[in-house]
Amino acid sequence: MKYVFLILIFLASCAAPKKCCSQVKKAFKFSTFYVAANGGTSLSDEDIYSVDGSTLVYDTIFTPYDYSLTMGIRKIKRFNYEGSTPFKDGFADIEYFESTQRLRLNGNKKLSFNLGAVQRLAEPYGYDPLEEWAFDNNRIHYTCLAIEEGYNVDVYESEYKDPNGNIVATSSEVWNEVVMPEMLKDYVEKKRSELDNQWQYSLVVGFDFYHYKKNFWLHTWGNLMPYHYDDGGQFSYHNFNNGEQWYDYSGGLIFGYKLNKNLGCFVEGKYNKYWNKEWYDFKAGINYIIF
Repeated sequence: MKYVFLILIFLASCAAPKKCCSQVKKAFKFSTFYVAANGGTSLSDEDIYSVDGSTLVYDTIFTPYDYSLTMGIRKIKRFNYEGSTPFKDGFADIEYFESTQRLRLNGNKKLSFNLGAVQRLAEPYGYDPLEEWAFDNNRIHYTCLAIEEGYNVDVYESEYKDPNGNIVATSSEVWNEVVMPEMLKDYVEKKRSELDNQWQYSLVVGFDFYHYKKNFWLHTWGNLMPYHYDDGGQFSYHNFNNGEQWYDYSGGLIFGYKLNKNLGCFVEGKYNKYWNKEWYDFKAGINYIIF
């Protein structure tokens, strides 16, 4: 691949004015050719529903561990600790929302500890709209729920219509196996969206270690939440943990190493376990500086 770039640059220098060559070199300056492997878990598992007579059957489609292999050219903005010839951008992307206030205690120039509070926002834990509806209606057939949601059922004419009046089934088999699961899914999503997200207030302790040299850098961190305030809310995780405390924790690592002036490798990863759910991802690969 190195020789491909050199040939392209050579041809450009022979066929174009020096000004054009200068602009090409400027465009690729501090750019890197990279190959990277990425992987991670997903929190997008999907619940599906079906009915067997008056019995509701739950199932879950689990999103499998996902991974990808990427390659290309990247020109990036450098972090201060990466110097003038970086091989990888800095911190891993974090999609999870939380706010925190901490007191930092310096151990030495590279290691520090912290103590404070963290606030996290999450969906109501353990809310089951279908179980709630069944309990309130003495567990009658879920077709009654569909009628409440605007569906029209004519078993004698074998016509089943959606709230817009469109015929969606002409037999009980299609109604129970196709239409009902979709109706139940829509109902669950609607009812869950009506509830406000819940705040979780927790005590947090953590550490942060950072080491940098011209050809090597390492950043790693960890957090432990050993205590969580119980506000008595209906959908607090305390209710599903027998009123007891639990441990939530997270951590991450960023590592980079320059093998020579142009070639380097990197590894990034993070792990979270909150409310008995865990997710993690990683990145690993090599970078080659073109100029």
